Amino acid sequence: CAAETLAARGHPRCLVALAGDIVAGDPPPGQQGWRIDLPAEVEITGGSGIGKTRAIYLVRAAVSTSGDTQQSIEIDGVRYSHLLDPRTGLGVTSRVMCCVIAPRGEYADAMASALCVLGDVGVDSLHRAFPGIATMIWQVDRPGQPPIISDPDRRIRPAEMNH
Repeated sequence: CAAETLAARGHPRCLVALAGDIVAGDPPPGQQGWRIDLPAEVEITGGSGIGKTRAIYLVRAAVSTSGDTQQSIEIDGVRYSHLLDPRTGLGVTSRVMCCVIAPRGEYADAMASALCVLGDVGVDSLHRAFPGIATMIWQVDRPGQPPIISDPDRRIRPAEMNH
C-alpha cells in the first residue's frame, strides 16, 4: 500500500522495504528496474549467512523472503521455527528459507511464509492459483545446495550470480 500511496501522490519511482519485504514501483531513470540481490545459496556458520547472490530487477512488483534462520527456539533438543504449521499448531521443524516474487507485497509475504510450511510440494499449487509469481526455496540445513527455483516468467536470472 505504501508504494501505491507514493504513486498516487506523484512518486511512481519508489522502493519500499519493510522487514524482509520489498515493493518496487517504476524503475529509476535509465534503469531496467530496481536491482535486488537474493541469495544464491545459504551458509550456516555459527548462525546464518548469505554466500553468493543472484540479482533480480523489480518493476511494479514485490519480493519477500521468509524462513527460520533468525527466529526459532529449541525445546528438548527439537528446533521449532517462529513459523507455525496450522496442521499441527507447532513451529515448523524443517530448516527452509523461501523467497517469492509477486505482483503485490501482501501476496509475496503470505506466499513466502506458506512455502516455509509447505516446502517444495506447495510450489505447483501456488503457481496454479497465482500466475506470475516466482519462487526460490533453500534447504538451510544443507549448506551449499542451490535453491529450488520455480520461475515460469524467468524473472530470476542465474547468469547474474556474483559474490
